[in-house]
Amino acid sequence: MKTIEKVVALALLLCGFSPLYLNPALAQLQSTKERLTETDLAKEKKSRTAQPPRASYSRLLDTSVALSREYLDKNIHVCSLSIQRNPNYVEGYMVRGLSYWRLEDSAHASCDLEKAFSLSPNLATPEMLRILAECFAEENKNEKAIKALTTAINMGNPTGLLYLRRAQAYSQAKNFESAFQDAQKVVAMNPHKRWALELRGHLGMSAGKYALAARDFTECIKLSPEEGKLYANRANAYDALGKKSEALADRKKRDSLNSVLGY
Repeated sequence: MKTIEKVVALALLLCGFSPLYLNPALAQLQSTKERLTETDLAKEKKSRTAQPPRASYSRLLDTSVALSREYLDKNIHVCSLSIQRNPNYVEGYMVRGLSYWRLEDSAHASCDLEKAFSLSPNLATPEMLRILAECFAEENKNEKAIKALTTAINMGNPTGLLYLRRAQAYSQAKNFESAFQDAQKVVAMNPHKRWALELRGHLGMSAGKYALAARDFTECIKLSPEEGKLYANRANAYDALGKKSEALADRKKRDSLNSVLGY
């Protein structure tokens, strides 16, 4: 009787354990399999959530730093994979868009940046909107460029560069009066810069403000008296004003300066 009880007790005890405890080799194999599965899952999770580092932003925006084609192509590849997994992956669109921008691929850059801003409007800073506007301008989408720059300007504390870019966009859109008004703001912010005065002079010519253009070119000549093209610019303004003798004198001056340079 005692023997039967021992057999039953042993049977119950064995039934309470996993077969793994009866086979140490099988237990070790199963443990290894579980660890591999966990590792694979961790890798998969990491790949799904992989994000380009935020440091990429500052590096991509710093145009004084040369970036290799390989680096930019890698950014685009990694971001494209991430966007495939998550079509609403904001940083992927941002980094890929800025990479396209550095590659001067305006069409793809504007598409990605627009998508990023639609998903996360707080990313549409004045600097980012300026970049987007420059891409639009390259595509001759001048109205979209003007809209982006106007939004940036209305955010407050606009820079002269924002007004400069909008002036250029207005000019490309043949809205010369608005372009001239923006050039006025650029000069107000850079009153002694030749490039600002020259910009306003050219836009003044386009807007039919010939006397103002002649005045701006005169100021440019004071700053750079040995540059022939400035006399040619003023000669055109004098021609429009009917001042033929002044225009002729300026063209002679241009020719004398250019001959010295061997032109």
